[in-house]
Amino acid sequence: MTMDTLLLFYKIQTETVSAKDYISWAETELIKGRESPSLFIITSLSEVDNIFEVEAYFKRACKELEIDHHPSFESCARAYLHGLAERILNSQRASEGFTLARHVFTIVVDLDDPDDLMAWHFISDQIDQLFYDLSNNDLSGEGIVRRIKEECSIIVNQT
Repeated sequence: MTMDTLLLFYKIQTETVSAKDYISWAETELIKGRESPSLFIITSLSEVDNIFEVEAYFKRACKELEIDHHPSFESCARAYLHGLAERILNSQRASEGFTLARHVFTIVVDLDDPDDLMAWHFISDQIDQLFYDLSNNDLSGEGIVRRIKEECSIIVNQT
């Protein structure tokens, strides 16, 4: 799995980052042709290594690569949204689309519900109705998936 720098910073800011995330990020940077001593060290580490050790090498790598600023939470979250939207568009399974759509909705809420993403509230409500309101026969899973993919196309095309 590739790990974009903004996605890594999103995970850092939301305190969901793992050693595996740092390792994936370092591997992605090397694939992009960026090199530094600490990047090579990070890629040699294991997912079970102490997270504090991995973070120390990450900070060194940032200095070596001159990544000295922390992007805004919004730019990180929107980068993550973009990645999730691409995954949904490429997904062939409706269940995966629903799961990822719930992640999108969580990020929308974390961003304080920006106007351009308000459709995800409606989508979240529809998913809940589909799964939890057994008396509602008006909703079609295919229709919801189509709506999710339409909104994902908007996200992908915005950047």
